[in-house]
Amino acid sequence: MNPGVLHLNGSYLQDTNAAVSALTIYSGGSVYMRDTISGDNSKYGVDGTAGSLYDLGGNSFVNGTNFTGTINSPANLAGSCTGVATSSSTLYLYGLGEVSASTCTVTALLGGQVMKQSGTLMGIKVTAGEAGKAAGSGAVTVIVNGSPIAITCTIGTTTGCTDFAHPTAYNVGDIVAVSCTTQSSETLGDIKAQVWAQF
Repeated sequence: MNPGVLHLNGSYLQDTNAAVSALTIYSGGSVYMRDTISGDNSKYGVDGTAGSLYDLGGNSFVNGTNFTGTINSPANLAGSCTGVATSSSTLYLYGLGEVSASTCTVTALLGGQVMKQSGTLMGIKVTAGEAGKAAGSGAVTVIVNGSPIAITCTIGTTTGCTDFAHPTAYNVGDIVAVSCTTQSSETLGDIKAQVWAQF
């Protein structure tokens, strides 16, 4: 999908070449999807590193996704923390696991987002204002009902990471949070996470 806008409603997308994704979004492209099946017999349901995907519900991404552009969904979850992260700790992001402070210092899991309907956690996209100290800095993990799930990525010495390879189902009433593990003498800071939740 080159620059422009594409609306898909009740569509079926596939590429019979298993090495090619059913839909690739490029810079300047915007795709609005509802009740669409994408990716049967294809590498990924949706792919790309730029542009915008508007997931309006009821979509099925066969073979998962590898899209790291902007993801908009009414069910998306977001959390963040500000300042330099406390060293050698497991921290929780404000809005996704803790409610006491917006700084990157809270080590107690105090809550999370209660899911209003069943669906699938498609993945996570994390950015940081400051890079981490070591390769293991900023190991970010999605937590459901107090237990870590397979959706995880590590920021390391960069300023971001993603994981869209481990879609995980959730149920009404499940509580979703995000943790971030730091290293000694940590430099990581200003962390923001978006969990793509699909219903």
